[in-house]
Amino acid sequence: MDIIRYKEENRIDQNCGYQFVRFTKYDNDIKVHCHEFFELQFFPNSSFSHLANNVVTEFSKGTLLFIRPDDCHDILNPDNKSIFILHLAFSKKLVMDVFEYLTNSFPSRELLEAPMPPHVVLDALDSNELENAFNEITSIDFYDYNLRIVYIRRFLVNVLYKYFFEKHQPSQKHIPKWLQETCEKMRYIEHFSVGFDRMVEISGRTKSHLCRSMQRYMNTTPTKFINEVRLIWIATMLINTDAEILDLCFEAGFSNISWMYILFKEKYGQPPGTFRNSATQST
Repeated sequence: MDIIRYKEENRIDQNCGYQFVRFTKYDNDIKVHCHEFFELQFFPNSSFSHLANNVVTEFSKGTLLFIRPDDCHDILNPDNKSIFILHLAFSKKLVMDVFEYLTNSFPSRELLEAPMPPHVVLDALDSNELENAFNEITSIDFYDYNLRIVYIRRFLVNVLYKYFFEKHQPSQKHIPKWLQETCEKMRYIEHFSVGFDRMVEISGRTKSHLCRSMQRYMNTTPTKFINEVRLIWIATMLINTDAEILDLCFEAGFSNISWMYILFKEKYGQPPGTFRNSATQST
């Protein structure tokens, strides 16, 4: 099988050292490849098969992959299902700068020398947070290269430290399985569009029990969590569809568009229309 090798100069914006894209894979067109740069690939909604270094591995949704330059890989999709992927390619220089910043306490050698691409599977809360962080990449002024460089370095430091180092340290606060499952189910539009009452129903707990548990284990409230999920969905739809903002607002479950605009601007630093224009320009 021929292996394609992608060059950094053809795949990465040389002004800022990275390229971020969202795409959905529908077919099983296999193009095993490697590249001169690094990649983070996040699969928030879909399970998938991954061919890497002649080994096929099955992954569940919520998987974050760290792909190194010499990893020969591709996504397998024999059922031709819809696999949504958040894909960040970044230069060798950028990742080495980040490793240097993280100092010797960070297991950079293990990440670089592992026989297979390192990965971590995120729970519902972390998946939401990471998807939001990816979405914020497109909210930055496309032509402000200095700001883009600062943001992407901060993004990589946070992601690599939190998910490939901190996740493997002893946890002081274990989120109960029922709460993790409730949050995961609430990521689906048929649930988050209904709101708090549906979350209570799914959890099988009382309203007060659910509220106390979310505050204790996740430092948030059910309403804030649901609004966070709704805003991420709206941001994704703004980028990937031409749907009207008003329609998205009500489909997500907001009953007041002014309130949605306030929350959206607080989260993304821009109103929905400006966010869509910025994202379109950067892609």
